[in-house]
Amino acid sequence: LLTAQEVSKEQMQIRDILARPAFYLTASQQRWEEYLKKGLTNPDATPEQTRVAVKAIETLNGNWRSPGGAVKFNTVTPS
Repeated sequence: LLTAQEVSKEQMQIRDILARPAFYLTASQQRWEEYLKKGLTNPDATPEQTRVAVKAIETLNGNWRSPGGAVKFNTVTPS
């Protein structure tokens, strides 16, 4: 959060999340199901390969950076 406006917007979202947690949990579950549906497409993958693929999806998601401050575009930071 880089500006007072961003902080204010974030506070509103936090209040909404606390007021409607089930909605946000369901949305999160659906989002992750879509990530996995798109990323786990090899029918011949072993369970170990599938675990590695899931970890890769988690890592890419966690390292995603949206524009803000000196970052002018969407990017992924190396891990």
